[in-house]
Amino acid sequence: MIGSRIRQFREYCGMHPEQIAKSLGVEVQRYLSFEEGTEIPTIDILEKIAAIYKITLDELYGYSPRMTVMSPDREDRLADRVQPDLLKMSDLSWEEQQLILTYRLRPDKERFIQRVLEQSVEDNTENGRK
Repeated sequence: MIGSRIRQFREYCGMHPEQIAKSLGVEVQRYLSFEEGTEIPTIDILEKIAAIYKITLDELYGYSPRMTVMSPDREDRLADRVQPDLLKMSDLSWEEQQLILTYRLRPDKERFIQRVLEQSVEDNTENGRK
């Protein structure tokens, strides 16, 4: 599983195995063995791979824990407004994860969000007129 995740992130970022291998300081064939799953990378290599893609090790493994917003004083208020499934990033499809990764890599996050919100308001307004 980790091999396919490593490959997916590399392909998504449009990088070649040679680039990643060079960044990791390993031979290309060894790097490819990580992607193929014939060799499990050590934790220090996994940390370097995660750093290259600016993600956490959890994300590299495809796991995102439930948001850590639960505390005795917030749990009741949160439970009324948010469905628990919405808090689990690990349930997202690969396409949804790619969308989030694309957002993370954008230098203009605030402007991007503003455009998305404006478009949403326009769409809702148009739907209300129909």
